[in-house]
Amino acid sequence: MLDEDRKQDLANRFLYFPLVRLLLFTRWFRIMFVILVLLALVLGLLFPRLWRVSPDGYHPPVKVSLLNLIQVWNDRRTAEAQMAEGRAQDSLQTWRNALVLNPANAGLVRGLLRAVTAVPEPAAYTVLVNEQAKALLRITQTNQTDLELVAQVFEKCRLTYALVNLLSPLENLLPPSLDPAYLKALFRNQELARFHQRWETVQGRLPEDAALALYREAYLAGWGPADGRPEARQKLEAAAAEGPHRDLANHLLLQVCRQQRDFATAQRALNALVDAQADELRDHVTFWRLLAAEGRNLEAAQLLQACQLRPASPLDAADLVDLCFSLALQRQAQQQMEWALNTFGYDPLLCARYATLLIETRDWNELRTRAVQIRLQPGVTSSLSALSYFMEARADLGEGQVDFAQVALDKLSGFELDDPLLTLTVVNGLIDVGFPDPAVAILSRVEPKLATRRDYWQALTRAAFLQRNTVTLLRAVRRLYQSDPNDLAAAADYALAVIIQRAEPDQALQLTTNLLSRLPDNLMVQVRYGAALALNRQAQQAQKVLGQVNPSLLSPPEATQYHLALLEALLDLGQTNQASAISARIETNYLYAPQFQWLRSVATNLPPPLASASGGR
Repeated sequence: MLDEDRKQDLANRFLYFPLVRLLLFTRWFRIMFVILVLLALVLGLLFPRLWRVSPDGYHPPVKVSLLNLIQVWNDRRTAEAQMAEGRAQDSLQTWRNALVLNPANAGLVRGLLRAVTAVPEPAAYTVLVNEQAKALLRITQTNQTDLELVAQVFEKCRLTYALVNLLSPLENLLPPSLDPAYLKALFRNQELARFHQRWETVQGRLPEDAALALYREAYLAGWGPADGRPEARQKLEAAAAEGPHRDLANHLLLQVCRQQRDFATAQRALNALVDAQADELRDHVTFWRLLAAEGRNLEAAQLLQACQLRPASPLDAADLVDLCFSLALQRQAQQQMEWALNTFGYDPLLCARYATLLIETRDWNELRTRAVQIRLQPGVTSSLSALSYFMEARADLGEGQVDFAQVALDKLSGFELDDPLLTLTVVNGLIDVGFPDPAVAILSRVEPKLATRRDYWQALTRAAFLQRNTVTLLRAVRRLYQSDPNDLAAAADYALAVIIQRAEPDQALQLTTNLLSRLPDNLMVQVRYGAALALNRQAQQAQKVLGQVNPSLLSPPEATQYHLALLEALLDLGQTNQASAISARIETNYLYAPQFQWLRSVATNLPPPLASASGGR
């Protein structure tokens, strides 16, 4: 305690500092001042977003305030209590509120995804699920536990397309626990060749699962080797008649019947599902497609218009819209697409399918309108933005506005395409309208992500043919052929690429020999077989094979390949006069660079007009 003299001395010193005098001599003011200072400190810590909660490398970084952390803690407790009480819808909303405050918290995202699986109609949250699943895998760097959770949620929401996209790049790293979900998603997504390939790879580690086994039987019954189809079909029909998986077996049997054009069995399978109240819109769509294949379009259209069922997933909605267009129900297709976009959001599968259909029907106004609407969506992805600019460019090209289309294509090149379906939709669309260069540029950027997909190599093959780029063409068709040696179209393209390059005569002969054994009456195959023989210096046999082909029945590019092969055979046989006559029929604008170089190299051995050939592609 200060004595009176000391107090008086201090009071005189701070005569002109009233605040200090109050602090020194007024106890209650001193207490209130300390309280105010502490309150200011608390408020300074409570409201500003000072704490970074996102992991390193997460962009943009997320910072939260102390108040946010308190609110998130409270929301988390509330959401968990609501889930425990069975109030999944309320819990889902609470998790969403918490994530607004702290979007980089992996625990909150996991809670939200688990809540989605418990709500009555999880498919209504596809946009939310896609966004949060991507966020969770970014936060946790795709660890196995979260990968399994996301796969489970995708399966529950029937996001088969998203599930395939998620797991495809990780095929070689997938744990056995994810094999069943991946296989089912491949089958439902109609990627049957990949389903078979994956099954052959992992069948030794698959669990005993009667439901999964039915998918295998369905594949064997509809798409497997011909000698094994009856047995697999019998097993599938037995499971559809009785047993714990009757409904699944009937779903799958409908798919098999569509493949085999078996209308009677398909009708029985659909009726069984209807009687069991297990039918879904996709079952009816399969049946309507079978009706259309039978030429009963009017009946299919009437049934479609009378059906009250709604799509349960973006894939189902896309298939329904596709069917509406094929049945000339454009207005119905527009209505269904509006409903699907309102329900599932601007899902990549829906947008890609709708863009393709609008291009096919040349509805340029609707295509341009949808392009703008896509870009106006909150949080639109880079891939969807790229698709929207392609749609705008395609609409401009459809109306002959080439300059405007080029502007849209320039904007497209600034966006990253990381979604396989959207990437291939844009690329194939560019190839269709004669723009292979930007298509190849996009494909080269995404090759590390899409190199395991056949449709990637198919697109690159198309673009390389259009560019007349023989190096890219040979690389693409080789990968395409290696992925499925039984694909006759891939084998034919591979054979042509090898013949064009003139570098692998043995491979050319092997390919064309196999093709000829399977397609002995195909003129194109006969021409390529003759060219392979000529390339292998079997001139006499080449002349014999080519002599059986009527070149007037060939297209100009194929006729050019025919005359070039015959020229090579005649030169080897020393028949220069006939070779000179044949050379005059070669249209050099259809030749590829290696072929033209060879043609120019032999020109000096022949009289005109070959010796005057110049230019080439």
